[in-house]
Amino acid sequence: MNNEYQLIDEAIYGLGDLHITRRKKNPLSSIIVLLVGVGLTASVYTVEAIQSNANLSSALILIGGITAIIGLVKTLICLFHKGLPVYKPTGERLRRFEFFYEAANRDRVCDCVRRGDFKALAEIPQSDTSAIIAILYKTPGDNIALAQVLEFIPHFHRPVMETQIFPKGGFKTAENLA
Repeated sequence: MNNEYQLIDEAIYGLGDLHITRRKKNPLSSIIVLLVGVGLTASVYTVEAIQSNANLSSALILIGGITAIIGLVKTLICLFHKGLPVYKPTGERLRRFEFFYEAANRDRVCDCVRRGDFKALAEIPQSDTSAIIAILYKTPGDNIALAQVLEFIPHFHRPVMETQIFPKGGFKTAENLA
């Protein structure tokens, strides 16, 4: 893909002066759940009182196995998930919003995004097609917003503008973007 603009999802972390980082979850609680599940399952084979009761041993194997599987899945998710964007100065997570429009509204959508007028953007009729996509990242406290417009070219979406950055007070937000 030969394009002069970088996708917002790739550019968001490369804007060093904005202090946007990835926050990953700590896998400690997931590892503990995994170990509890393994411990419950292992107790069936090590404690004689449990071995003598077939119903209890079957129940502990089932509960321990399910708990271990849940712990393993959560641990893998924590380890391999890319992480969520966080605005470092306030510690707020950036929320992602996507708006879909018809190709005929491209210029209006681009104009609203350039001005940071997301209130006017929300008033443009949305579509079921993804000919034009406006992507917005913003903090719940409206401390920062980043936006970009993408256009569908057969087989992929291509950015039609640079990632627009709006500091606190530099953009208008709609009610449904809380």
